[in-house]
Amino acid sequence: MVKGDMKQYILDTINGDVVYISRTPNIKIGGLSSSKAFIPLELRIPEGVKIGRSVLEIALKVPRENITWRLKLNGVPITREFKPNDIVELKNFYFAKLVYDVTPIIKSMEDKRRNRCSVLMKYEGSEELFISHVALLTAFETEDAKSSVSMVSGALALEPGETANISIKHKPDVGLSGELKTVFISPSTQARISIRFNGEHLYLVEGIVGGDELTLKVSNVNEVNNVEIKHLDTPTLYYPKELLLSSILLLQTHIKMPKLEVKDIILPEKISRGDKIKAIIVNNGESKPDKALVTLIHLGTTVYQEKLPALNPGEETVIEIPVNIPRGEYSLILRIIWRKLTKTYFVDKRINVNVL
Repeated sequence: MVKGDMKQYILDTINGDVVYISRTPNIKIGGLSSSKAFIPLELRIPEGVKIGRSVLEIALKVPRENITWRLKLNGVPITREFKPNDIVELKNFYFAKLVYDVTPIIKSMEDKRRNRCSVLMKYEGSEELFISHVALLTAFETEDAKSSVSMVSGALALEPGETANISIKHKPDVGLSGELKTVFISPSTQARISIRFNGEHLYLVEGIVGGDELTLKVSNVNEVNNVEIKHLDTPTLYYPKELLLSSILLLQTHIKMPKLEVKDIILPEKISRGDKIKAIIVNNGESKPDKALVTLIHLGTTVYQEKLPALNPGEETVIEIPVNIPRGEYSLILRIIWRKLTKTYFVDKRINVNVL
């Protein structure tokens, strides 16, 4: 029989983008080990956005239901009490899940524009505990994107041959494909895990031991969705035998994207070392990029790099790239790289030159 429970913590539509930063470190603290663990989470805050809701979730294997610990995020105390939202008793340990709304702490990062969050846990018990999963979900509010996001979190344990059916409510953006993220702890490389979404078989997980995050594309997103996680029976016995499920995230996002293109390349009739290549760059997208740069690459090595202005839709710019390479014939790559919210894109243009 499947043990444990999962609850839906997020069911929302926002004007903005959503980022989910997840780690499955399997860090041991307590006993003869260190009494504290420091877990960094890289949170890159895009330019010109406001931080919306932010949720921190932590999954642990603990020796008892009641322990004494301390938890901090970015140096700010969150709790001294261990009160799991969900906990399931297994043979030699408890699998526990804790979920916190940390919006005020993360919002304080807006002005500082720092890129790293840090989770600090302290536990000085004589028995060991293991940190299995730490994740931070954060919404970035902007008119250049719209997201439908649902998150189910908890502590679920499945033995071989058992199946869990998890219902996820959602506010679907009709016609838009989605992402389904699942975070689980596999007991053995021999374990086999089947994942279905609304009756469609998506993936078979094999050869993994320990924590893992799996991201799958889904198309048939409804207002009520069923995720089926099946821990398949195998002829091989392994211990521990429970598959642990920590989180499921369903996300649909539409971003008004910039689309930078190389409109034209202007070469001198004869190129000598120190001459310049002119490139006309245009934005044929729906919004301006947060950041953009141009690089010139030869045989995988960057020989020139320059920042580009944040072009508005329809706007173009001319850049001049010096040719500081020895005489000879070259096949160069002009690469335009740009970033919008949580996404990075690039486009390449090949240039053949003969330096005299």
